[in-house]
Amino acid sequence: MIRRMLLTSLATVSIVLSVPRAVQSQSVIIQAGGAFPTSEFGDAFDTGWMVAGGLRLPIGPGGFWFGIEGSYGQNGTAVEGVDANPAGAMARLGFNVPVPGGIQPYVFGGAGLLATKFSAGSFSDTESKFGFQLGGGLNLGSGVIGPFVEARFESSEDIDFFAAHFGLSIGLN
Repeated sequence: MIRRMLLTSLATVSIVLSVPRAVQSQSVIIQAGGAFPTSEFGDAFDTGWMVAGGLRLPIGPGGFWFGIEGSYGQNGTAVEGVDANPAGAMARLGFNVPVPGGIQPYVFGGAGLLATKFSAGSFSDTESKFGFQLGGGLNLGSGVIGPFVEARFESSEDIDFFAAHFGLSIGLN
């Protein structure tokens, strides 16, 4: 399962990076933060952590962008050795909201694969399902390396959670 996700991500990154240099202005995104389980997932698991990385590519001059993202996290329980590890591979479509000033808000939605490995002692089971995400953030700088903050809701048939991240956007052009 993880192997399929990595191969799909690698293929997508290769395609995006093969776009002619004249139309490239993509950014590498790295981010980390908390993962806060909700509903039934929240009843069983505690607050955890999540890391993510990917690429963003502007789509035309209107503020829209396309991105791909891979994520991995961990949520534990009060019982030692019982945890969940969500991992996702999502395609994202976003929009930079035009506002004056240095802080740039954005909104996005995404869909893809959300796999979760549930572990309890020597037992483990991984489930892969269709997942989606909705969220928004603030780009806090516009240089080659720009910090941002982001909040999102991510869900599949098995899990759902809110995540709050701090990240860096690194321009490749």
